[in-house]
Amino acid sequence: MDNIKWFKIGNSHKKRQIKLNYRTVGYDVDTKEVFLSADAFGGETRNFICMSADGIKLVYAYGCLFCPASWLKREFPGMAEDIDAITSKVVKFAGEIKNSILSCSS
Repeated sequence: MDNIKWFKIGNSHKKRQIKLNYRTVGYDVDTKEVFLSADAFGGETRNFICMSADGIKLVYAYGCLFCPASWLKREFPGMAEDIDAITSKVVKFAGEIKNSILSCSS
């Protein structure tokens, strides 16, 4: 889990400021897991306690706790569709970056 790439998603809501940590996502290149802000899903304290109880490895970056998207989907099944949408976009973007880096180095 040491190979996490971090991305900041642009704010498409010009009239409403969205917290930067809500727009920061991590992608573990080795496990293909996406990490989303704990604060955006019930708060850091709640998720810290639940993740610890479930034996989920904690990821802390940029002053924020991040949760694996797969775990979030189990904890918040009503948001699974939104989490899947974010996850698929991050995985696609990460793949495009990797492919462009490989094609530039060839």
